[in-house]
Amino acid sequence: MADFDERKLRALAWLGSEEPDRSRKGGIDAPIAVLIDRVNAHPDFFTTSSCSGRITLFSEPCAQSDEELAAENGSGDGTRKKKKKGGDWLFVSHELVTPQEIVSATHTFVSNAQHELLVFRFEPFILALDCASVAAAQDLVACAIASGFRESGITSIRKRIIVAIRCSIRLEVPVAEKGKLLVSEEYLSYLTSTANSKLEQNKQRTNRFLDSFITQFQSGALSSLDTPIQVTNDDHFKAEIVEDDHSDSQEFHDLCGSESSLLLSSARQSVSDSGQTFKDPDLHDGVCRIGKSSNEDSMQAKRMSGWFDESTGLCLKASELRLSESAAELFRRWGHSACNVGSRLVIFGGYGGSGRHARLNDLLVLTVPDQELKRLELKTELSPRMAHTASVINDDIWIIGGRRGPHDLLADVLVIKCEEADVFSPTITGDTFIPRHRHAAAAVRDKIYIFGGLGEEGVLADLYILDAARFTWSRLDCKGATPPARHSHSLCAIDDKLYLYGGFDGKEILGDLHVLDTRGLEWSKVLTTGELPVPRFSHSCIVLGDCLAVLGGCPTMKQANSLFVLDPRAMVWKRVGLSVPGDCLLVRHTATVVEGLLFVVGGGASCYAFGTMFSVSFVV
Repeated sequence: MADFDERKLRALAWLGSEEPDRSRKGGIDAPIAVLIDRVNAHPDFFTTSSCSGRITLFSEPCAQSDEELAAENGSGDGTRKKKKKGGDWLFVSHELVTPQEIVSATHTFVSNAQHELLVFRFEPFILALDCASVAAAQDLVACAIASGFRESGITSIRKRIIVAIRCSIRLEVPVAEKGKLLVSEEYLSYLTSTANSKLEQNKQRTNRFLDSFITQFQSGALSSLDTPIQVTNDDHFKAEIVEDDHSDSQEFHDLCGSESSLLLSSARQSVSDSGQTFKDPDLHDGVCRIGKSSNEDSMQAKRMSGWFDESTGLCLKASELRLSESAAELFRRWGHSACNVGSRLVIFGGYGGSGRHARLNDLLVLTVPDQELKRLELKTELSPRMAHTASVINDDIWIIGGRRGPHDLLADVLVIKCEEADVFSPTITGDTFIPRHRHAAAAVRDKIYIFGGLGEEGVLADLYILDAARFTWSRLDCKGATPPARHSHSLCAIDDKLYLYGGFDGKEILGDLHVLDTRGLEWSKVLTTGELPVPRFSHSCIVLGDCLAVLGGCPTMKQANSLFVLDPRAMVWKRVGLSVPGDCLLVRHTATVVEGLLFVVGGGASCYAFGTMFSVSFVV
């Protein structure tokens, strides 16, 4: 057992390091990061290799005839050169792919490779684990087989007890050879559709295995979250916020790199949880469960401005919002808005959703005290948009600007009245507000301040006030040094002061802090000390007590999964560890405080090479 513990410590330390692992990718696949964390959290197991399942185009050397070799060698004796070994991945995706991607990659191969064979492959989920005992290995294999991985088994019991979890839903078809297509484009499309279907089956099996593993191996550890819930027979929406035990050492690499892995760390905070449920009447009865920290932890976390401990080593703990597939689609978005309206978290718009991703116009309402989650149907339909702002004045939500399409920037103002389930578009007089998106807004009493953003002519550096009482726009020329142009920055209000942080000016990522005194309308650039956050954009900034806290943003890095807290009186930054769920990409997300809980919703990015990724939602 001592040897097993030592191997596990070394393996998890390697997983948690900044060095890439020995796989070609260099890290854990995003779709199974939570599963890997769960398995590695159990004392009887640790993972040694894994793949979430993938669709690939793999090139390998062709067998060559004697004549071809002679022509290649420039001689007629047919002497064979040493054959090239292995091969290369021309295309790899762990998510669904389009026929156009496969066809394009195949044609690129055909035009460049004269002596290679191109094989289209689907390879299912596979996981290899080191086990502490034969009994534990047998239980794990039984769990995997019951979840659909019928090819699973114990592969070694000599020096190490190794289990392989796998199934046989593979697909492997040669599609091109020696610069020529072997199949038609229509057949490539058919192969893509078949592989996508297998990848969906693979995902369902993997999710079943995760659920079974939690039930069978971690039910004791999670019993405090298992408050009984009565669900009606027509229920198809279930949601729960489930504790994920991660250490402060956790790291999220960029979209092309590895996901976070669970580490054994002395900094881990133990939390005693009690279950709290959220019901979902409008989407049929469902459940959300939140892990609540113990009184001792809560008191410790409230000594600094109601949230933070000034002593070193505090790590805030997050609980993942785990959703059924149908419900999870609602939270897969970025570029949306979220705000606190009368103890309710109200989410609007953004990019994502079910099926083909698009700009959204739905309104989700999570009422924390009454434990309700619903989709609010308005009397007047909202226009889809993303990268807008949402500000709350007298429990009304003021939506400003955003982007409806790639070249369709908005300058309109919408007022959502949640109590009346209606929206109206007021006529605004005064100065002309320039259409924009990725701007920032903050409300002080009945005025909304807007700074910067991306307009039709480029990055903006203007400041507007929307007077919500008089329905007027005013463009301001303030005293002091106006902040440089930027977009994807943050703007927060504490009393009569606005705090503008970070952003991107089109060339440089910014990390400067500017303060506007709204009484005298004067800007000042502030120098800060302490544990400074790196420059960033597309982050979130929230007011916690009488402090500001910055979370996430681009570029993604280990630092992005920490809260950077600013005391605006001393202008000193402090870094607070945040133990977040595994599959997080905190870019263009939202962070909102409701009833003493910090809800971090959505986020993600899209990349031509690696597709679209949506971040998990969680609660601190």
